[in-house]
Amino acid sequence: MARMRRFEFSGGITHVMSRGIDGMPVFRDDDDRHAFLARLGSGLKRTGFKCYAWALMNTHYHLVLRTNEHRLSRLMRSLNGGYAIRYNRKYSRNGYLFQDRFKSVVCHDQEYARELVRYVHLNPLRATVVPNIEALKSWFWCGHRALLGDKRGCSWQNTSETLRRFGRFASEARKSYIAFLNAGLDIAASDPVNTTSGNIPSDSFPRKHQEFVLPGIVGDPDFVRAALKANRFDKIAQKRYLHQGWNLKRLEQFVTAAFSLEDATLATRGRLSPRSEARAAFAFLAHE
Repeated sequence: MARMRRFEFSGGITHVMSRGIDGMPVFRDDDDRHAFLARLGSGLKRTGFKCYAWALMNTHYHLVLRTNEHRLSRLMRSLNGGYAIRYNRKYSRNGYLFQDRFKSVVCHDQEYARELVRYVHLNPLRATVVPNIEALKSWFWCGHRALLGDKRGCSWQNTSETLRRFGRFASEARKSYIAFLNAGLDIAASDPVNTTSGNIPSDSFPRKHQEFVLPGIVGDPDFVRAALKANRFDKIAQKRYLHQGWNLKRLEQFVTAAFSLEDATLATRGRLSPRSEARAAFAFLAHE
């Protein structure tokens, strides 16, 4: 089966999710969760990545990260791999712990970052682990409490940059953040995590740009164009980029829209941008 192309964008916001193989629990007790958070903190310090939101569920976890010049895999190899070794040793088991490779989506900043923080921090409500937002502030295993001032066990979480997206001053920002969470409760109730595929639901992103949700990238046309161009010469990329529901015709339509071209101009000769860039992006994505 073809695997989804991994996009990386230095300095961009990335939503990461990893799930236990066959839906098995990856966290059996609080000791496991503390060990995972400690490993995450060490990895963030080593890479310089920033974590804006996170949630540990029984069978999976979510992170919202801002990356830099380092590859995401530098963090994830030690995070998932090192944690799996510890887990297998503790529970006397062998084999893989996490299902396939981790999922990641590069997202346009601005409104997307706020939406992702909300989506991730409402996961415990979506899974009915906690009953309401008031109870969420005392739930230890997601970054919501840190944004309200309780950073026990997650001193590495970048709360200042996250809160600045909601207001100039901390008190004002927290009120705005809580209001934003409350406004998303209907979304949390109607958009359950896909527990079988492990995919990151596209509905977690703003509706106004749904037409620009490509597997691995979400954003407005300018951002998608920049992300495609930044990944164009990635020599160690996966050779195949075919995703369920995507074919060459749909891909051509997407690239044409992303580069603001008229219909059927991809095949037109010429080296002028943005047409040549669009053709290169199409060839890069369609390559098997």
